[in-house]
Amino acid sequence: MRKISKKGNRCNLVTFSAMIGIVCICAACAAPKVPLYRSTQWNPASVQNIAVLPVLDARLDRTEEINIERFILKPAAKKIRGRGYQSGTLSTWGAFPINHIEQVKRITPEQVRQLGPQTIQYVFLVALMDVKSEMGFGSSGNAEVAAWLFDKQTGTAVWYDKGIGQYGQGGLAGMMVKGLMGEAAVESAMSDLFRAFPSRSGS
Repeated sequence: MRKISKKGNRCNLVTFSAMIGIVCICAACAAPKVPLYRSTQWNPASVQNIAVLPVLDARLDRTEEINIERFILKPAAKKIRGRGYQSGTLSTWGAFPINHIEQVKRITPEQVRQLGPQTIQYVFLVALMDVKSEMGFGSSGNAEVAAWLFDKQTGTAVWYDKGIGQYGQGGLAGMMVKGLMGEAAVESAMSDLFRAFPSRSGS
């Protein structure tokens, strides 16, 4: 009869447990979440086109260099299209330029109506709130984004949420790619943000 190694059993059990942990983490990341705000009067099925406004860099510390167009603006439009809407990016704010996060927090219905072109009813605004990377024996990155969907017809926000992203790589390999940690964290934050954005079918 073949003798079964206890050490081998322990290794297999550890490997199996690790695999289960990874699956659970991935499932949690993919699961939808409830946004911080969503208007009960808003019907996603009635929306065809959502224009993405220029990204607001609302960071207090802008030391970390981030290609905002590549990692936030274009991905936002792509993710919106992935939810079943038509979407494209805008290069200007329209008649009401936004330069500070306080303008967004205190925006009036009249100012909302001045965002983007007059022919577009819905505009999407993403603000980069924070991004940083750190290095120890490895490196890590953390990022936060916030976003609003404005209905220019009502002059109000119909959806609002935040996204948090973290990314890390241990050891010497992580130390060599510290410059990529911030970008990876922003990508993670954008994915987290859109977990709460409903599809046009309403899900």
